[in-house]
Amino acid sequence: MSPAPRFLSREALLAFVVAILVSMAFFPQAWFQGKSLYSTDLILQREPWKTEWEKPVEDPVVKGSHRPNPELGDLDDYFFPQLAFAVRTRHETGHWPLWNPEIYAGVPLIGNPQIPLWNPFLRVLPLFQEADRPFSAWRLSLGLTWTGILRFVFCIAFAYLWLRRLGASLWIAGCIALFLGAGPYAALWRFSTPEQVFSLMPMVLYFLEGLRERWNAPSLVATSLAFGLSCLGGYPQTSLVFGLFLLPWAWWRSKEAQVGARAGMARVALSLGLGGALALPCWLPLLSYMGESSVGDLRAAAATAALSSTWFPNLLPILFPNFSLAAPDFMRAGIETHQAAIGFPLFVLLLMGLWHGARGLLVTLGLLLLLHLDFAPLSQLQRWLLPLLEPSRVAAAIPLVLAFAWYRADHHLRGHMQAYQRLGWNLLALLALLWPGIGFHPASSENRVYPETATIRFLKAAHAADPDLRLFQVDAGLMDRNAPLVFDLPLVLGTDGMDPKRYVFLVVHLLPEDKVTLSRTAWTSELVLQRPLFDQFAARLILVRKGQRLPEHFRVLRRSGELLVVENPRAAPRAELFANALPYESDRYRLLDMKSDEAIVLEDGVPPLPGPVMTQGEVRITERSSDRLHLVSEADGASYLLLRDNLLTGWQARIDGESVPILRGNFTFRSLVLPKGKHEIEFFYAPASYVWGRWLALLALVILGGILLTGLRPRSGSPAPEAAPSRS
Repeated sequence: MSPAPRFLSREALLAFVVAILVSMAFFPQAWFQGKSLYSTDLILQREPWKTEWEKPVEDPVVKGSHRPNPELGDLDDYFFPQLAFAVRTRHETGHWPLWNPEIYAGVPLIGNPQIPLWNPFLRVLPLFQEADRPFSAWRLSLGLTWTGILRFVFCIAFAYLWLRRLGASLWIAGCIALFLGAGPYAALWRFSTPEQVFSLMPMVLYFLEGLRERWNAPSLVATSLAFGLSCLGGYPQTSLVFGLFLLPWAWWRSKEAQVGARAGMARVALSLGLGGALALPCWLPLLSYMGESSVGDLRAAAATAALSSTWFPNLLPILFPNFSLAAPDFMRAGIETHQAAIGFPLFVLLLMGLWHGARGLLVTLGLLLLLHLDFAPLSQLQRWLLPLLEPSRVAAAIPLVLAFAWYRADHHLRGHMQAYQRLGWNLLALLALLWPGIGFHPASSENRVYPETATIRFLKAAHAADPDLRLFQVDAGLMDRNAPLVFDLPLVLGTDGMDPKRYVFLVVHLLPEDKVTLSRTAWTSELVLQRPLFDQFAARLILVRKGQRLPEHFRVLRRSGELLVVENPRAAPRAELFANALPYESDRYRLLDMKSDEAIVLEDGVPPLPGPVMTQGEVRITERSSDRLHLVSEADGASYLLLRDNLLTGWQARIDGESVPILRGNFTFRSLVLPKGKHEIEFFYAPASYVWGRWLALLALVILGGILLTGLRPRSGSPAPEAAPSRS
């Protein structure tokens, strides 16, 4: 019998060393060849890369030597472009952006669940850039590779320590730790946002188990810091699932160990509260933005039209991992299509472990699996109650339940099966789970990580000549979604982030009546571009496919294979002065067919201009950054300034150094009243939610520091809970 290893012990150190060696075995191209594991194979199948790539690119889905990851589209099109914008801003200006002016004409980056900028694993990414050299997407991909490998090591090492603390043997703890670190869920999301939360879950469970065993300051502080770090991991939905999982887990563990459930839950609540406070600089702006943009309402309503919902859950993806791409479609249920992918051997161990240890967890797992499979009755209820959750996020808790069930099953089999038979079962389960993920992330060389093509260079030159240039792509299959952001190219109506409701209102009026119900990702190909309303988005360059029917006033600037770059000469400028203003209450719909330079539509009344009305004037942008914008205006009379950037809570303005209120113009943009003459104007982003989040996080750190310095001791006359019994 050997005691469970402490964090600062020889066995714990050995666990980290072994985890590093395992990472070398799983990712040799990164360790020994200096390659990136952040694949962009799917990007190379799209325009403009496909027709301009120097060498033919073999289709990885059909002829490739590796299994294609369906989430690479999310990585390439969502996560990587926004992170590239953030790291580039940090590299070039020295600060992290809170606002991204290049998606939806300005959606707050800090309010997007994809990129929590307080995540320490993301904060180190600028260190991979070379000083005094331009931002490099290649070096960003290397940084993501190595932070991903670091999380891989953390996941395996802490999973092993957690299982040892539960009572697992060396062998079983090692097998299950490999399953958690390299199994289907982790492999599928390896370099994406959900895995950034999932990979840190074993660390939280390890310290939480220590807190249950021994109520002291180091355990409380370690648990709180670990949970806070996991909440900064990259996806609030996954963090939310994990937090909901920890509450019943801690209650059940306290009850099983004959520690008062109420006392155990109080400890958990304190540690989770302090840990959650550390993530408030990310959480509060997100919640504020969700309320302002009504995202929850939209997501809840979308459940009724979920295309993937089914009234008959298909359990085959759970029972049969994918061994071959040549298998029939119903058997191709491994890592490519399912995050659970339990497999029959582990399914048997699961039933045995939960039935002989915690039947309540068996019911919990059943509900998780049904939610993960998008079973219609539960998924719709889930959307109504918790609109942020998605099946893939719910799946994050499934491997944790499986890990515990696996351990309990092996413990039960000790009295019913020979050691070599148990060894065979465990090996079979481990191989079935690891097989789909082997080689799942192919190595990429520098010229395959977002290659710069001729069209990209053309657009970059146009953007350099006009820093306020905006792009729009008609077909989402072109330079897909937010990919232009990697090259600092501003894309209007991308497909990431969350649409503010007023911006959606404008877009809906560009859709034909029979197309309004389309998915948002299909909007761009259906918009009526000849309407004057489209000019309001200030998108001067348009990317289209050859043969696309275009408005007569559009001009073709460049042809490259199937890709065309055209110009909209009527595109409105980013900033403009107006002498006339119309009230939103009575003239809101005039904007839909009104020329962009005719008048401005203002909400909450039209304030009178101070003095004679402008007959001529101009405004120009002199300085641009992610969180600030400086303008200079000069006019022979008073005027209304319209900046066609989205207005959300947190934006403030100054005219000649004096604070002024921002008006809402043309449904969703920022507007100011300007007196006659020459003025300097500044817009800056300072959301109160972010400021409060930072102060509360700092307060949580001070409290944790005080706890660590003063220590925690049981009250006099009440003995400390006994530590868990020694484990074999």
